[in-house]
Amino acid sequence: MLPMARRRALTDGVFGGNKGWLLLGGLAWALRAYQYASTREPVVVYRTELKPGESLVLARQEPKKPTRRRRS
Repeated sequence: MLPMARRRALTDGVFGGNKGWLLLGGLAWALRAYQYASTREPVVVYRTELKPGESLVLARQEPKKPTRRRRS
């Protein structure tokens, strides 16, 4: 329900000039921002027990820049 209100707020409220949808969308976006800001517990993605001698390596790879073929 809220994603639909946020989407309609952009299309009908911001771009269409409908003040009602703009107000409703503003409230929906504010609620979403509050939900995001109030989430304080970290999400566990992976959990395992390491045995003696084992190690865990965390690495981040930069995404490849899209080629012309991938962009279109």
